[in-house]
Amino acid sequence: MADITSEDRERIKLLTMISSSKNEFNKLSLEQLARLEELVKKKDYSHDKNANKSKNEITKKNQC
Repeated sequence: MADITSEDRERIKLLTMISSSKNEFNKLSLEQLARLEELVKKKDYSHDKNANKSKNEITKKNQC
């Protein structure tokens, strides 16, 4: 089993924040959004179809 890194913890924290409510995504600062995008892009979700779809949606939202 892979160790959980500090980046994993940070990514999970940010994802938990935005998954709790649709409005939470809009409350994140630009720095938090940029960091979330960076962390999500690094993570390989190819093994999980739903997670990969969510990754693509998040990165599209950040580009708008």
